[in-house]
Amino acid sequence: MNIDWSNALVGALVGWILGFAFDRLIVWSRRVKVEFLGFESVQTNFGTLYKMRFRLKGHEDPGECSCEINSNNHTTFAKWDETPNPLRDDSLEDFVPDMVPMTFHQRLHIGREYRVPLVVNVNNEFFVFDGWWFGRRAGYYKQPTLHSRGTVAVSVRGSGFVWSRTFTVEEIISG
Repeated sequence: MNIDWSNALVGALVGWILGFAFDRLIVWSRRVKVEFLGFESVQTNFGTLYKMRFRLKGHEDPGECSCEINSNNHTTFAKWDETPNPLRDDSLEDFVPDMVPMTFHQRLHIGREYRVPLVVNVNNEFFVFDGWWFGRRAGYYKQPTLHSRGTVAVSVRGSGFVWSRTFTVEEIISG
């Protein structure tokens, strides 16, 4: 029996390449994707919150996620809407610093729409909004004010999933 080794090797290589490409296509099609839905403003008893809206697409939930906000060379974790405020009895006068880390993570699911506050306007001054913002009177908040021409970089991270985008403050507050 004669074996044509050159044709056998070419066939094996082509088969390996097609198998690898098919596997990568399956992985790519199942990965989590973000559908950015814009911004909205919400009036609160402490100012105006500007929230980023997005929906997750794909086939596998990314699990527990964080949202990082970077502006003016300061990075912080966003406070998810669904997490409780780090306040005792939701009173702005009773900040609880130990509760802030509980605002950093949120379990996200495919198909749901999420809103995450990025910026707060208080008396026409704009600030990055995070859990520490509630403790600003006690000296816990360290973020400088934002300028309308400044930028805010946002990264949503989960299990095997990262989405990043940079916005101007003007884009965020104009909705």
